[in-house]
Amino acid sequence: MPGVVVAGNGTDGISASQLSGPFGLFVNEAGTLYVSDCQNNRIQRWDNGASSGVTVAGTGVSGNSLSQLYYPLGIVVDSNEYMYIVDGGNSRILRWPPNSHSGECIAACTGTSGNEIDRLLEPIALAFDSYGSLFISDRSNNRVQKFQILGSFGE
Repeated sequence: MPGVVVAGNGTDGISASQLSGPFGLFVNEAGTLYVSDCQNNRIQRWDNGASSGVTVAGTGVSGNSLSQLYYPLGIVVDSNEYMYIVDGGNSRILRWPPNSHSGECIAACTGTSGNEIDRLLEPIALAFDSYGSLFISDRSNNRVQKFQILGSFGE
């Protein structure tokens, strides 16, 4: 059975109907799809059946301010529509409130990558357990780190 295209038009680009290097995906109960559009340095939200996406995080230009993303990878969205984003190029984890123009750093907020316990090196994915603990795959450090985040996932 063939697949059905639900996001992007098959052409690399930055318009609302295009993606460039889609990586992380999250689908909520309503069928809304969130895509880490890593080469466009943004998160796109595609409502069920939509022909184009809406940028909900990032400016489309790479950077390290709290309004910018640099090669976003993993993404999880909680029931309150807060996005938890692996900002891969900045080696940090951001929590992005709904309808906001910027996020807040919640893990590995030192501003530099590394192998110390408070840093990440090429993080790629994240997950939460039922207690709200945040797990991050820290790829180039060959480890998974666990963080306790105050006011996190679903709160």
